[in-house]
Amino acid sequence: MAKTIFKPVQYELSQLLGDIDLGKLALPELQRPFVWKTTAVRDLLDSMYRGFPVGYLMLWNAADVDARFIGGDGKQLTPTEFIIDGQQRLTSLYAVMKGVEVTFKDFSKGLVRLAFRPRDGQFAVTDPAIENDVEYLANITSLWTGEDCSHQRVHRAPPSGRPRAAHRWPGGGAPQRARTGPRARGLPPPSRTDRPRDR
Repeated sequence: MAKTIFKPVQYELSQLLGDIDLGKLALPELQRPFVWKTTAVRDLLDSMYRGFPVGYLMLWNAADVDARFIGGDGKQLTPTEFIIDGQQRLTSLYAVMKGVEVTFKDFSKGLVRLAFRPRDGQFAVTDPAIENDVEYLANITSLWTGEDCSHQRVHRAPPSGRPRAAHRWPGGGAPQRARTGPRARGLPPPSRTDRPRDR
């Protein structure tokens, strides 16, 4: 009788992330480092959000294997399962959902920060421009970690279609409408001849 080498198993994402947290699920030392660019992580989250398939994972049940942990050392358990296929995807999800640093291919460490715009369901890599864009939730990690994100304001455009500007206050609180235009800068309003014409 042939020995079963592979068996299909279904996991919830929360269980996989929990196993990584505990140290039960790790990387074998022979695995390459995390090589995905932040744009690939963004695309993975976007695919999952839209319900597209993101592929299978291959895990290896073994003992006494040299291991590397995702998200740093200091785990509670000794690994019994190892990620053979799916390291980039699981490391990406763990980094975004848990807010932990990853080790990149040049052995530097850093966070993976992604933003989300609810108006049109768009994910983006967080940069200074997006951090200042009131339509984006600038760091989606706060959705899973429960960190206070009251300083991150997300606004819909008013019915007129003109975007609404707001200030972010470090201590939270209500956003204030930003004054724009010549009067806000202390200049007189433009005359009719100075106004741009629609073409």
